[in-house]
Order: sequence, then C-alpha cells, then structure tokens
Amino acid sequence: MNRFRMLAILFLLGPAGFCQTPDTSGKTLSRPAPDLSQYRLEAILFEGSRSFSPEQLKDTFNVPIGGKFNHTAVGQGLERLREHYNDHGYINFTAVPTLQVNKDRGAVVLTISMDDGEQFTFGKLFLEGQQTRAGEADALRNAWVAMSGKRYDSSLLRKWLTQNATFLPNDGQPLRHLEMHLDSSIHRADFKLTFP
Repeated sequence: MNRFRMLAILFLLGPAGFCQTPDTSGKTLSRPAPDLSQYRLEAILFEGSRSFSPEQLKDTFNVPIGGKFNHTAVGQGLERLREHYNDHGYINFTAVPTLQVNKDRGAVVLTISMDDGEQFTFGKLFLEGQQTRAGEADALRNAWVAMSGKRYDSSLLRKWLTQNATFLPNDGQPLRHLEMHLDSSIHRADFKLTFP
C-alpha cells in the first residue's frame, strides 16, 4: 500500500481524523479531531504543487466550501486528486490533509500539502504464466510497443488493458491485476502481467 493510500485511509476514519494545533511552545501537535460533522468547511488550501494551479486542483478536488464538513466527500476528493496526478504521470504523488479547527466559529480549514513526485513513462511489459490462446503473448507485446516511452497515464493504461488483456476478470479495476515496478533513477514504470 503506498503512502498516499495510507494517509487517505487515516484521514477517512471520520471523527478519528487528525487536526494540527499549535501548543504554547510553538510546536504543532497532531491529535484526534473532534466530530466535525457540525462544522462548516471554511476554506481548502493546496500547498506544494508544482504541476497544477490552485484552480485546477480545486476543480479536481470538487468539494464545496461553505457547507458542513464531510469526511467522505473529502476522501473522494483526495482520490480524485490521486487519479488526476496519475493520469499525468505522477505515480508517486502524495497528499497530506491537515485540519485547523476553530471551535468558536464552528469552522474548519482544510490544508492539503502535496508532493507531486516525478513524472514517469511507460517502460517494459513482462508476461508470466500460460497464455489463454495461441499468439496472445505476442499480440500483447506488439500492442505494448505503442505505450512504451509515453508519459504514464493511468486512464490510458486502464483502456489498454481493457482492449488488449481480455483474459482479465471484468471487474472494472484492471489495474489491480498488474504488478508495477518503478525505476526512480530513470522515471520509468515497468509492468508485469500474469496470465490466469
């Protein structure tokens, strides 16, 4: 499980999410957030992105400001950010949500600190197992030639798998049937696909 998913899962624990508050010495403490369902989401701030404007991030995140704070909506927004970055080659994108709670005003400010990571390209395709029909492995390798060297795009990869790896279960999640191997020194993603 990557770092982004672990952080998002921690955040999605609902009332057990985390907020940061300064103590009297100036240090920032993380502690369980109060039940925020009665608090108004006052603002969403995006920090650290080098690749997209705050407007693009706000549109992708797509959580309305001014209404009641909703952990589920924020979690879905984090997932949309992850998909957006993955669609643009940023496989190692991370987002760390923090909350500032103002009990007197009944308001929450959500800050999402991001690290874009580096852009990756499609690398090699490795095949394992027994092909389900004659020539299937060659057909997959030939189809992969068009992908190799292109900027990584998770939507493009899903489409490629759906069109070319017809032996995969039709569960709507073809990426989970692939094993990804990253070479950070050359920003390349190689994939292993196993025949059933």
